[in-house]
Amino acid sequence: MDDYADGLSIPTAGLFLTARDWALVANFIQERINQNNCMGKYLKECTLYVTLEPCQMCAGASYWTQLGKVVYGASEPQRGFVNLQTTLHPKTKVVSGILENECSQLMKRFFIEKRNLN
Repeated sequence: MDDYADGLSIPTAGLFLTARDWALVANFIQERINQNNCMGKYLKECTLYVTLEPCQMCAGASYWTQLGKVVYGASEPQRGFVNLQTTLHPKTKVVSGILENECSQLMKRFFIEKRNLN
C-alpha cells in the first residue's frame, strides 16, 4: 500500500510480480491513482516512489499524466528512462539515488530468489 499525505492509500503491492504487460502496469497504476483520488487525468501534485528507475513505458505514462515528481533509488542502466533518454514531462522533478545501495541489493536479491524458485 502506498500512503499519501492526505491519508488515502492505494493498493499496488504485488502488481509488478504478476503483470506481464508493462504498458498495462503503468496504465493500471495511473487509473488506480485517479480513481481513488478523484484527481482527474493529471497527477501534478503526486509523487511516485519506486525502488528502481522507471522504464521507458512508465516514464511515458508519467509524461502524459504530468506526474509531479519521481523518486527512485537504484538506476537501471540498460532499460531505465535516463539512459534511453525518454522525456518526462518538463515540469516533473526527478530525485535519484535515494538509498541507492539498499535498493540495488533489494532488487538483486529479489531476482536471485525468483530464479531459484523456477
